[in-house]
Amino acid sequence: MSAVNGSSLSRGESDELAELRRRAYGTSAGIADDPAAQARFHELENARRAPAPDPGPEQPDPSLAPTSDDGKSVPSR
Repeated sequence: MSAVNGSSLSRGESDELAELRRRAYGTSAGIADDPAAQARFHELENARRAPAPDPGPEQPDPSLAPTSDDGKSVPSR
């Protein structure tokens, strides 16, 4: 089982969560007798609900810096 960080699930983890949901809530629910599947189901559900980590302050793109007519960067004030 892979570690799950943040609210971003990989494609494989999303597919795994869908399968565990079918096992938990489907017509032939069978997850009650599988503690490992229950634990993984809760891990994936919690990861999906968790807020994404703060990416921090946005960094300016140096390619968008103002330039003078001769193409040199203009000092910032």
